[in-house]
Formats: sequence, structure tokens, C-alpha cells
Amino acid sequence: MLLLLVPLLLLFPIANGQTEAVDCAVFETIYRNSNITLPWNPGRCCSLTYNNTQATSFNCENGRIVGAFLYQQNLRRPLPALDLTEIRLLWIYNNKLSGRVPLISNLKEMQSFHIGINDFEGPLPSFSGLPNLLLIDVSRNRINGTIPSFQDRPDLLQLTQKGNYLTGNIPDLSFRPYMSYLELGSSNLTGNIDGQMPQQVDTLCSLVDNPGLYSCKRNLTLKCFISPNMVPQTGPECPLPPPPVAPIAGGVIGGLAIVVALMAALFYIKKRRRRSEAVVEGSGKHRNDETDNDLLNKKPLLPDTSTSVTPETLVDRDQSLKETTHILSIATPVTLVLPPSGGTPRTSKLDHAAS
Repeated sequence: MLLLLVPLLLLFPIANGQTEAVDCAVFETIYRNSNITLPWNPGRCCSLTYNNTQATSFNCENGRIVGAFLYQQNLRRPLPALDLTEIRLLWIYNNKLSGRVPLISNLKEMQSFHIGINDFEGPLPSFSGLPNLLLIDVSRNRINGTIPSFQDRPDLLQLTQKGNYLTGNIPDLSFRPYMSYLELGSSNLTGNIDGQMPQQVDTLCSLVDNPGLYSCKRNLTLKCFISPNMVPQTGPECPLPPPPVAPIAGGVIGGLAIVVALMAALFYIKKRRRRSEAVVEGSGKHRNDETDNDLLNKKPLLPDTSTSVTPETLVDRDQSLKETTHILSIATPVTLVLPPSGGTPRTSKLDHAAS
């Protein structure tokens, strides 16, 4: 029995070493295509465990690559198939890699996928079927098409896709209770974002420089709008904004004042007109009454015959009139002169009739 186990024990490290070599072969192909000398011995990439994102390094467990950090290594050309079934972190950003974004649907352990600042193009692959995926960064490439759905990724923490040529609407991200980092700016996204965004984004939120995006409710965190090119608050689905209250109130009050003034003026004019009509009507009635009654009954004035007029009577009247006229003609005005204080008043030029 022991003799049967010995060959198995001998084969185990060999198989383990071959697995590491298979994982390392993926990155060795990338370096050869970029005409860059390998910084490790072929098949032994797990020896580079610097844990430094600015230098090539790998994290390995049980002879399998679980983390690859190839930051700013001037890597070029398209990526080969990523047959890395145990990898969790793939950081190959800030290089010159091109071609289509590699398929990662077979990388079931993937947690952090960073391929930003490269020259990848074409549509994004599906990210479904990756239950552990938490961070996605595909920013500053030449990626086009629409943003894929993340319906099966409720635990997504970070989504960075800025600086591409993405089009269409933003998918529903409102059910991401843990997302704290969202960058979708500087693309060609369109549509209403109300109800599509996670409300708890607190680290970074950027939607700017997407001319087709708009928000009617604008109920997002302010972090989503901090930029000179903010998401506008007008769009096809947005109701017209209410006009300012102050001008409306002033217009209403002014209109009411004008109406009241006009009503008062009309009332005054009507009242004056009624009063004038009443006066005219009363005057006309009085004249009519006088014409109809008094004038008919009025008798002509006749000389008083109760006293007989004789020549002597006329002479006496004429003499009395002459005497009265003489008395008035010789009357002089009276001037009252007030004496000094304590003196006795005196009268000069008293009105009197000369006897």
C-alpha cells in the first residue's frame, strides 16, 4: 500500500510546479509580445513577490497565481486568453495594451479587475457569473458600446468606466447598497438618471461630461455633480420648472391694485352721473310744475290803486328824495385813533351829519 502512495506523493509537487508554470506562461506571452525581457525565470514567476504595484510582482498560494501586478511596464499588443482559474486580483493598468477587452467569465475567483489607461477597444464583456467581483476599472481606453448589466452583482463596490466612448443609458445601479465609488464621466451616455443611481456613494461620484445625461429630481449626493460641466436639470421627461414666486406675487398684487382702482373709478363716475341726472331731473320737474301750475295761476302785477296819486303827492316824494341825497353827500368818514398806552382814546373825523 505504501508503495502505491509513494508515486502519488512524488507526482504532487511536479503537478503543482506544472500548474505554476501554466499560470506564469500567460504573462510570459505578454512580455514576449511586448519585446520585454522577463524579470523572472521561466515558469517561476511566483518568485517575484514584491507586493509593489509599481513593479512586476505576483501573489501566489499553493503554487497558483492569485494576484498579478503589472503596473506601467510598457506592455503592448493584445492579451492572450486568461487561463487563470485561481486569480483574484489582475492589475495591468497604465500600459499600452490593445485589442478587445479579454473575457473573464471563466475567472470565478476574480475580485478586482483593473485594466485602465490602455488602448483596449470594442464593447465590454459580460461580468455576469463572477460572484466575487467587487472592483472594476476599465477607464481611459477606447471602449464603446453600452454598459453591461450588473444585476447579479449587488455587492459591487467600485465601478470606473470614465474616459471611453460608451453610449446608451446607465443601467439600474440603485440596488448596490455597498457601492462607494462610481465614475462614468467623459463618455457619450444619455438618458434620465433618476432612480438609476446608488444613493450612498460617498467616496467619489462622477457623471460629468456626458452631454446626454440629465436629472429631473436631482436627488443624488452632491459628489455626483461637482464639476464645471454638471449634469443638467432639464430633459425630455422633466416638467417645466415653476416660475419664481416673487414676480408672480408682485404681478398678482399689481393686477389686483389696477382692478380695484378701475372699479373705484367706475363707481365714482357712475355715482356722479346719477347725482347729475337727479339734479337735472329735479330742476326739470320744478320748472314743469311752475309752468303747469304757478304760471297758469299767476296774476299780472297791477298798480296799487288803494292810494290816490295826486300832483301834490308826487312833489312831496320828490322833495324827500332830494333831502336824503343831500345828507349822504356831506357825510365824512370816521377815523378812530388809538392813544398811547394808558391814554384816553380820542375820535377824529367822526361820521356825522352837518346840521
